[in-house]
Amino acid sequence: MKKVYLSLFFILCIFLSNAYATPKTVAVLPMKINAAGDYAFLQNGIIDMLASRLTWKDRFSVIEKSKVLEAVKSVGDVSESQNAAIAGKNLGADYAVFGSLTILGQS
Repeated sequence: MKKVYLSLFFILCIFLSNAYATPKTVAVLPMKINAAGDYAFLQNGIIDMLASRLTWKDRFSVIEKSKVLEAVKSVGDVSESQNAAIAGKNLGADYAVFGSLTILGQS
């Protein structure tokens, strides 16, 4: 009987810890596009796509794109980890998603 109560106690602790966990915030920073042509549309599309995929009710909220783009102006190239960390900190984000995309030919 003690094992049943102990198991129920641990299960209850797990559910309560998840229920009271503070939602985390994510800043999706603009990706650096390495390409010969103009791919600004792709950069915006990546931000929107990642923001929609990372949003998880009561777990993760994504910082509004306009706020992110405004914060990035003062930091500079956010494809570098130091600048990405500064931008994320300035936005009050728990996490910052950054990176680059290289386009070679038609790929």
